[in-house]
Amino acid sequence: KDTVKIDNYVYINGEKYDEILTKNGEFSNEEIILNEDEYFVLGDNRKVSKDSRYLGNFGKDKILGKVNIRLFPFNKIGKIDK
Repeated sequence: KDTVKIDNYVYINGEKYDEILTKNGEFSNEEIILNEDEYFVLGDNRKVSKDSRYLGNFGKDKILGKVNIRLFPFNKIGKIDK
């Protein structure tokens, strides 16, 4: 099982990521344990996104999407044919 913890940084399975989420400590230091087929999602605009921090974990069955164009890495930009 994977774990997520958020204080001023994001920790996934105990590994600290360099991204600073907040500067005022508005999120708890509580560890979130994900079940199989669950995902913890963060929105792009972290300060106002209503994401897993507010809505909880998302089941795999709730995530839909289709990749049409790859933007990164830059040497592989282009249309995705499936």
